Amino acid sequence: ASGPVAPEQAYELYKPLFPAYGAALAIAMVAYSFLMPAVYRSVLRPDVRSPGYLKLGGDEFRQLVVNLVVFGLAFGVDAGFGYAVQRMASAMGAPAVAVIGSFVSLALVIFLLVRLSLAGPDTLMKSRLSFAGSWKLSKGAFWPMFSAYALAVVFQIMMAAGSLIIMGVVIGVSAMTAHLGLAGQVISLVVMVLYLVATCLIYALGIAVMAAPAAKIYRDLTDGEATS
Repeated sequence: ASGPVAPEQAYELYKPLFPAYGAALAIAMVAYSFLMPAVYRSVLRPDVRSPGYLKLGGDEFRQLVVNLVVFGLAFGVDAGFGYAVQRMASAMGAPAVAVIGSFVSLALVIFLLVRLSLAGPDTLMKSRLSFAGSWKLSKGAFWPMFSAYALAVVFQIMMAAGSLIIMGVVIGVSAMTAHLGLAGQVISLVVMVLYLVATCLIYALGIAVMAAPAAKIYRDLTDGEATS
C-alpha cells in the first residue's frame, strides 16, 4: 500500500542532486546580495550616484548575511517541522497528517519570510545587520505586506511564463534553420545570444519586482525617515 515517503527515503532519493542544488543556491545568493541593495537604493536613497545604483562593498556583504540567515531560518523551520510531521504520519499511518502538516509548515515559513522581509532595507539604511527592526516594523502589517508580495509573485510567474515562450521560439528557430548549414548555425547563434540577453534582463527585472515592494513598504512604515 502506498503511503507517505519516510524522511530517510526522501533524503536518499534527492542526495545525488545536493551538489547541483548547492551550487545553484550559492550563485543565486551572491546575485541576489549584489542586486537587491541596488533596488533598495533606488527607492530609499535615490540621490546615490552609481550606475544602476550598483555597488560592491559592505552593503552587499551584509545583504548576503541577511539572505543566508533568513534562508537558514526558513529552511530550518520547514525541514524541522516537516521532519517531525513526516515521522508522525509514518508512525500513525495517516497520509492526511503529512498533507496538513505540509500546509502548516508552508504557512509558518511564509509568516517568517514576511516578518523578516524588511531586514534587507533596514540593514541597508542602518549600515548594520538588523533583524529585530524588521520584526518590529512588520508587526500588525502582515496581511498588507503579504498581499504586496503575493502580487509580486504573480508577476514573477508571468515573467517565467514569458521566458518559457521565448525559449520555445529559440527552439523553433533552431529547428527550422537546422537544414540551412552555416547560415542556419549563424542564425541559431544570434537567436541564442538574444535569448540569453533577454533571460538576464528578465532575471534582473524579477529581482527588482521582488525587492522593490520591501523597500517601498519600509519607506512607508518609517514615515519617510528612511530617506531623510
